[in-house]
Amino acid sequence: MIKTGFKVILVLVFILLSVYFYKQQTNFQFWKNYTPLILNSQEDVNKAATLLSDNGFSDLFYKDVVTLGINSYLDINEYTLREISERIDTNDYRNDPFIRSIENLFKTGDGSNFILYVKIRGRDLLSNYKIYKILNDNAILFNIGNPLLIRSILNYISFILMLLIFSFGSKTRSIISLIVGVLAYFFMDVSSFYNYLSFVLGYFILIMLVETFSFSNAYIKRNNIGLSRIIIIILIFTIPSIIPNFGNFNKLIYSPDPQDGKSYSYETLNALFSEESPNLSNYFSHYSYQRSFIYGYKYMFPTYKNSVTINEFNSDGLNLNLNEKIIFQYDDVFLKDFLEYCSSTELGKFYLDYGVPFNLELKSFVSLYLLKNEYRNVVILAFAMLITSLFFKKNRSKNKY
Repeated sequence: MIKTGFKVILVLVFILLSVYFYKQQTNFQFWKNYTPLILNSQEDVNKAATLLSDNGFSDLFYKDVVTLGINSYLDINEYTLREISERIDTNDYRNDPFIRSIENLFKTGDGSNFILYVKIRGRDLLSNYKIYKILNDNAILFNIGNPLLIRSILNYISFILMLLIFSFGSKTRSIISLIVGVLAYFFMDVSSFYNYLSFVLGYFILIMLVETFSFSNAYIKRNNIGLSRIIIIILIFTIPSIIPNFGNFNKLIYSPDPQDGKSYSYETLNALFSEESPNLSNYFSHYSYQRSFIYGYKYMFPTYKNSVTINEFNSDGLNLNLNEKIIFQYDDVFLKDFLEYCSSTELGKFYLDYGVPFNLELKSFVSLYLLKNEYRNVVILAFAMLITSLFFKKNRSKNKY
């Protein structure tokens, strides 16, 4: 009776944990619609972009498609980064901090690798496989720079392996695994560590219940799961969390830090401003500076309601009167014009596609992949699964598997 009561408690705990993890959300979305590909050279980036474009991938973002507005002293003209490097000397007033920082968006932190951004849904495994096939067939070496995609693949493989291993040797378990697999296909976000935990825990306790309550002793002696299989399942469960220890996950790449709930306002963009960061705030400062430096203004974030002015002298008979002429003002109209300008440039469209303002932080791939306390949570849950299986076992001493 006591053992049965303890089983009930374990079942309730696993169900509650499963529901809890399913409702957990992670704010980390990386580049949302874009998947970065990390390549060995800029030449490889250009070659990969051509191949992908020829095979139906139309939304590609990389260094050579970026243009920036540069003051030509007569007008603002758009130039590619290559043209800017050829036309503008390092000591040129027009060579502002944003021009010097934007190339970092297309390199890893150590500058040894180059990045091509491809617009696809992170969970679109078919498109990701197509990219792999195209580049692999043309001998272009690359690494996937999207931790959410890596997480999706590993969660997907691990969960399928668990379904297959638990199904082996039992028609009933096979049916249950098939049903769980279908539910996971429609309701599990494979890029989410918490969703993965939710379905694993729910599936595990369901199998334990089936084994302990549903069958005769003859069935259990012949087909029960066995401790060795439980251990294999637990090891497979930990795969998505331990793989980063065995791969090249230490590259530094820029990752967006979204400012959810905030609009594209002076206040928000000012809070995100950094001369070293190739983000939208710095882009806005570049946009402003290229229009104001000829009037003697320095590079800085535009202050709301400030004006760019010049002094004019008007003759009034024998007297000269000094008047301050407003060239333009940093108001809502100026910001609106900038955002409309963004919608016409590749760089601006890339920023706005994210949907909300964001800061950019240089982080290691492994720190983007692993969640806080992930190792601890996985070890605790793996141990709980092992102990729980011992309480639900029945006549396993005669089982060979």
